Amino acid sequence: MRAPRLADAASRAVMQGVCVDDSDCGQPHILEDSIAIRPLKDCPEHIEEIARQLEIEWPEYYGEGFSNAREEVRGYACASVLPYGFVALNENVACGFMAVRSDCLHSHSHLGPWVVCGLVRPQMRGSGIGERLLQAIERHAWRHRIPALYAASATCHNLLLRARWYKMDEVAHFGERLGVYTKRLEVESTVQ
Repeated sequence: MRAPRLADAASRAVMQGVCVDDSDCGQPHILEDSIAIRPLKDCPEHIEEIARQLEIEWPEYYGEGFSNAREEVRGYACASVLPYGFVALNENVACGFMAVRSDCLHSHSHLGPWVVCGLVRPQMRGSGIGERLLQAIERHAWRHRIPALYAASATCHNLLLRARWYKMDEVAHFGERLGVYTKRLEVESTVQ
């Protein structure tokens, strides 16, 4: 069994799977205007579709009995503050998802909330969807007076740095090095 790309068994799918550099990654680029970012609670009809995407992207986590993708995604559609999820839609088809929740890394349990479940369909990676989902999470947190967000990732370093996140730590997990990132929101006057 391949080791999950997770910060820990409770982390879920953390910020994984987005083409994050500025070069041509070989994927088709989607016009930004054709993508709608919506709170998952406003479009619950996409819960099953998002859960299937998570199971496909991380079968070692969702397929091995660690977590029930449908229950987890349903949880991101219920709350008004935490946990909370956003879905990217292209012609009413879910093409990306990202969520925020109170916990993630056991080694950093004193921190939170955490950005988790960063997912973009493979054929749409590199089109800015991950960045737009992250911006939606940041705006949501800012509106709810959450002073800082955290993320753990082995793959999204460039995305997070471009979005002005700060790498505060690095941890070993399942044989991988995960960067631990934070972004303070109380000083961000440009987030609306």
